[in-house]
Formats: sequence, structure tokens, C-alpha cells
Amino acid sequence: MLVAALGVDVELTEVDVKLPADATAADLDAQAVAYRRIVAACRSVPRCRAITFWGLSDADSWVPEFFPQFGHVTLLDEDLRPKPAYEAVRAALAQPR
Repeated sequence: MLVAALGVDVELTEVDVKLPADATAADLDAQAVAYRRIVAACRSVPRCRAITFWGLSDADSWVPEFFPQFGHVTLLDEDLRPKPAYEAVRAALAQPR
């Protein structure tokens, strides 16, 4: 990561991966892959200090208000149940550096 090469810390903030409002199981799996890659990318940079995900659950997401055709952006569904993305992030964080 070029910014880290400058000797500064890096943080990924306000991370979300939006899906179509009528997301399928395959869409949710693809979202999980994207989230896993984001976490792995941060962890591959020694100066990446934090990742902040944007929103607690899909019920609280800002996305549908501004992009009505999209939703399902967070790690938890509307009922606070973990989605495949949650498990992908958890697994990526558990990997040794």
C-alpha cells in the first residue's frame, strides 16, 4: 500500500459492500468474499491499524435511502443475525499475519 510506504498508519473506514435489494444467496456469498479480501488486504499491510464497518445491521444502513435499488450492506441482517460476510470477516481476522 503506497500510503503505508510513507511511514504513516493506515485505517480503512466506513467500509460496506452493497448488494441489490433483491440479493440472492450467491450475492451474499460474493459479498462475503469481498469483505474477506478487504480484511486480508488490511492485514497484509503492517501499518494498517483498523477497519471500521459502516453500520451495525442492514436495518440501520444508510444505503437504501440514497441508493433505493441496493441494500444488504452490513455484516448483520435486519434481525442482527450474522450473514456470510460476518463469518468471512471473522475467519480473515483469525488468520495469522
